[in-house]
Amino acid sequence: MEKQTIQAIHRDIRIAQAVRGNQNVLWPRTLEWMRIKNFKLQPYYNRACTDLLVVIPPHYGLINAPLEEFYMAKGLKVHTKKGWLDIPHYHTGFYNKLTKKEWSWFCVHPQNWKRTDSILTFFKLVEILLQNPFQERIK
Repeated sequence: MEKQTIQAIHRDIRIAQAVRGNQNVLWPRTLEWMRIKNFKLQPYYNRACTDLLVVIPPHYGLINAPLEEFYMAKGLKVHTKKGWLDIPHYHTGFYNKLTKKEWSWFCVHPQNWKRTDSILTFFKLVEILLQNPFQERIK
């Protein structure tokens, strides 16, 4: 792993700890992912919070490689006027390589990611997408 990638990941770990609390941020020695515990959800979800597992791209910090792949707990649903609905772009099977580990993949494709963006940028994007998961995504 490149030195700039390691530096970017360590920067993001410090940011995540400052925003989410030290006890809520976990990562392996390989720095391949970061787990954020107790990420709060809006009241119309069937759970108050979920853990996020954010996958770190191999060239993160070197090029404009965005954080885009993350997982949440399986079984999340949104309550609407039509009842409990599945979340769009939330995959429990076909695309999901961690389905056997009880994670569901949430598809995010950030546009205009800059080298100066961080896990904080990603948290804001996730919050926006989860506030209204049925809105049309802007490319």
